[in-house]
Amino acid sequence: MSATEREPPVGETLARLIRHPLRAHVLLEYAEAVRSPSRVAVTLGAPLNLVSYHTQVLRRHGAIELVRTEPRRGAREHFYRAVMPGDLKDAEWNELPVKLRRVLARVVIDGTMRQAADALAVGGMDDASTHVSRSYFVLDRRGRRELAALLQDAVARANAIDLASRKRRGDDAVPQELVIMSFERVSGP
Repeated sequence: MSATEREPPVGETLARLIRHPLRAHVLLEYAEAVRSPSRVAVTLGAPLNLVSYHTQVLRRHGAIELVRTEPRRGAREHFYRAVMPGDLKDAEWNELPVKLRRVLARVVIDGTMRQAADALAVGGMDDASTHVSRSYFVLDRRGRRELAALLQDAVARANAIDLASRKRRGDDAVPQELVIMSFERVSGP
């Protein structure tokens, strides 16, 4: 499996990848925007050769992906973005450092915004089965745990539906994206 086909790292592998402080900062830069190693090096004030090395480590382990290349002075400049682990369990999430959780959440949010905007522009949200909602709650600790369990159940059920649909191999199958977020609001609705 090539670096471009790898599944994003999860759990201990991801934690091990970001133990090097510069690599964690490099990953954060790629999570914030599509960037080149030379841009990341300038932003971090780090030598380009070190940023390039850590970029390749992250890519080899599936934490970032190549987005595009552009010609630059007789060479090619590479641009990367971070990718979110596909299946990170709550227990694994809780073991990650807060800074990494923020990086990964940003990757999900940015990717979701990009995909949703692209889908909206070409009619990907026109089907009657599309669901978009936003709810506001005031929950105590028990309520937050109950909501988290409900959402975990919903994701598990969605995975079962996906598996059954793939087994049927219907001619009408189209890619779908499900995004579920529950977080503490810091501003009013």
